[in-house]
This record gives sequence, structure tokens and C-alpha cells, in this order.
Amino acid sequence: MKLSSTSLCELPIHTAASRWSRNGSPVLGWRKTSSAPWLRMEELRAQGERASGSGNVRDVVCGTTFTLAGYPQDHANQEYLVLSAQFSATETSETSGLGEYQISTSFVVQPATTVFRSPRTVLKPRTRGPQPAVVTGPQGSELWTDQYGRVKLKFLWDRSPVRDQNSSCWVRVSYAWAGNNYGGINIPRVGSEVIVDFENGDPDRPIVIGRVYNALNMPPWSLPGNATQSGTLSRSTKGGGYGTANAIRFEDKKGHEEVWIHAEKDMRTEVENDALVHVGHNRGEVIDGMQVMQVGKTFQLTAGDRISMRTGLSEMVMESNGDITINGVNINILGSSSVRVDGKIIDLN
Repeated sequence: MKLSSTSLCELPIHTAASRWSRNGSPVLGWRKTSSAPWLRMEELRAQGERASGSGNVRDVVCGTTFTLAGYPQDHANQEYLVLSAQFSATETSETSGLGEYQISTSFVVQPATTVFRSPRTVLKPRTRGPQPAVVTGPQGSELWTDQYGRVKLKFLWDRSPVRDQNSSCWVRVSYAWAGNNYGGINIPRVGSEVIVDFENGDPDRPIVIGRVYNALNMPPWSLPGNATQSGTLSRSTKGGGYGTANAIRFEDKKGHEEVWIHAEKDMRTEVENDALVHVGHNRGEVIDGMQVMQVGKTFQLTAGDRISMRTGLSEMVMESNGDITINGVNINILGSSSVRVDGKIIDLN
């Protein structure tokens, strides 16, 4: 039996033509419980430890093992697993007249200590183009997500009766802005139709790239009558409806431009430095309950013509010409230390 020295001893385990593959998302982390990466590594690594040989031995059979001995390089003398074997027999009786046969065997082996992994010969299916799907979740839920903002989906072609949190794996969602604890987020809700694409056409790597309206999920404002309006209208959950929502809307109709902001319950504004509001014409403010204003230092109120304050039968008016009028059923002026009234003419009636 002859064993190829070049194949056995000089074939490098790590070749320059490396292969790269991944199992899982670099953002979400590798799936530590999955054995797929290790299987692929063992498959590729074994190719660098294989050798070929030939001889006249008839007992070299695919799937069996044998032990090599007497080879000049000691580390090659070990047990081998036969991966493939070709056996040929040539009748030589015509030349020798003795009815003899010439036996020839060629084979490929690898060390028996190296795990054999069958190479993948079937190409993985690939998708072509994005597909529509519907967001799913547990029965009665309106929102279903995990710590990464992923959702579960039901593809329109899926005829399985399962239509809940078990309809699919967690699917990543593309947002307009995504960073390390900053960005924008609006999680697709259960029942919403979304558009799903696949990374490099891999059906195991879906990602939601958009959302669309349909006959069951209509736009927040009637179209095409309100085509000049744009913005965002949310929905209170659980059990909210069209009339329970937070909203911001832009009206771009010429001559009727408007920015409308609606808070369904509370609204909080925080400014860490200065705030400036400039109104070019009139401003009105209606408060159904109580207003409380707390100023840490100076409160300054300036008006060009007049300042008027009124509650019930009491009123105080300050005019720009210097007149101050105080009206009331009873007017009390109290000073814990003293009260001073100073003027050129004092009329007490």
C-alpha cells in the first residue's frame, strides 16, 4: 500500500483561502446553545487533515478504520477513517495464462480522532424580494415584543392555524434611527401589516423593513381629502380607539398651515437651559382647572398697552399711560409694619 506523503504531511490545516460564516446576529449575540457554528468548523477543518493513498489492499472499505505503521514520519502512524475507496481488478490471464488478477485500490482518509462531518452539498434555499406579513402575539394582546424591539409574524402564505406568539421566531425591525440607547422607536402592533425582507436572501434572517395600510388598517386621516396633512397618531392601549390617542399633525394646505399637538392625558415639557416662544399675532390659553407657576428668581411681565386681571367682581387694570384701576366690593390693604400712600393729590371719598 502506498500513502501520498504530500497529501498527508504538507497539506495545511488553516489555508489562506479562509471561509466566513455566522450563525446569529452580531447585535443580538451568538446563539450559544446552537451547535451549527461548531459543526461547520469541524466540517472545514477536517478537509485540511485528509490524505489520499493507493495500493493493492482489498480490505480498505469506506467507513472502516485501519492503523498505519512503519511510515517514515512518526506522527503519521495512527488510526485512520476511510472516507472513500475505489477498488479495481484487472484480469491478467491473457498475458500470463495463470488466471491471475491485478488488484488496485485508491482511497481518501482522515485521522480517526478527527470528527467526520458530511459536507453540505445541497444549496440553501434563497428568497427573492420582500414579502408581506402580519404582526402576531398572544390572544388578546395589542403589543408583543422583546428587549430588542423585535416582533412575531404570520406570513400571508402560511396556512398553519397557529396565529399567535408561536407563529414565527423573533424578527428584527428596522427603525428610522437606532443607536446605543438613543434613536427612534415605534413597535409594530399586533394585526399591523408589515413588509419583510431577508438578509442576502436567507430565509432564516428576516427583518421588517416597512409597514403598509390596508382595508382593515386605514390611515389615521381620511384620504384623499386630507392629503395635505402629515404626522403621527398613536393609539392608547389596551382597548383604545380612534378617539384615544396622542398625536402630532402638520397641515400644509396653503393659507391654512397648522401644527396640531394632542396629548391624550398628560403633557410634560423639559428645557435644561433657555426657552423662547415668539407669537407673531395673538395667543390664547384656556385652563379648565388650576394653574400653578413657580419662579426661582425674578418674574417679569411687560405689556405694550394694558394688563388686566379679573376674577368674579374683582378687577385690576394697568394702562400704558400710567393709570391703575382697582375695582372690587371690598378692598383691603394690609401692611404688617406700615402703609404709605404718596401723591400730589390724594382724594379720599
